[in-house]
Amino acid sequence: MWSLIFALLIAILIAAFASLNSTMISVNFIFWSAPVVSLALVILLSVLLGVILATLFELPQYFKTMRKIRALERKAKSSPGEAINYEEEKR
Repeated sequence: MWSLIFALLIAILIAAFASLNSTMISVNFIFWSAPVVSLALVILLSVLLGVILATLFELPQYFKTMRKIRALERKAKSSPGEAINYEEEKR
């Protein structure tokens, strides 16, 4: 719940920042040149691209973690006594 509220707050702040920067600019990137567009559009597209890239870079770690969790859950179901012994050894 808190993460959703935080995400909405960040989205509102980005939208407010973008709307305050509505001047028209020309974007040049290496050998590519875009027509004149609003700075707000450039800001919003940059944030969107950042979110997409961050998600793509995080996916392999997410799947690795989920695979490990499933393996540990299967192990715990197959031998529940080991989990108890492990907890006792830990103390």
